[in-house]
Amino acid sequence: MMMEVLLEEVEHESTKVTVAFKNIPIGVDPKDNETTDKSLEKLARYMENKRISEHK
Repeated sequence: MMMEVLLEEVEHESTKVTVAFKNIPIGVDPKDNETTDKSLEKLARYMENKRISEHK
């Protein structure tokens, strides 16, 4: 299995993250990788809160 990550700079000092899983072995449910979205959402909230606190 391979995880491909693409980082793209977007407006307002933000980064768009695209994660693609390729060659997932038979028997591995693609839904098992859905936690990646949740982890990235947590990271985004953390970074946004950190950025806000640094500008106070």
